[in-house]
Amino acid sequence: MTTLMDQTSAQHDLSGVAIAAVDPPAVEQFEPAAPITNRFLYVNVTGLRAKQLRRGAKPRLSEEQLAQLGSARAERIAKEEVRHGLVPYYLPEFRAQWLSA
Repeated sequence: MTTLMDQTSAQHDLSGVAIAAVDPPAVEQFEPAAPITNRFLYVNVTGLRAKQLRRGAKPRLSEEQLAQLGSARAERIAKEEVRHGLVPYYLPEFRAQWLSA
């Protein structure tokens, strides 16, 4: 019998993508993530980051960028963060080989 927690972690494991679960101390203190060229990877990374934002993570965009977005939903903020390279992510080795082929 599986619990809800087991099901949630299993869904995360099946995605094959992990993004940084902790907000960095300051946006300027880490290097931007590599640009995402695969649309499926983009959707996965953006979706996981939007989930973090909905659960209370602080946006990584600057105050000016947030002001330009206005009252944007978590998904829109996540898209902008990924577009600006503010969401670090990594791929397991076998997934990285599939995407580079």
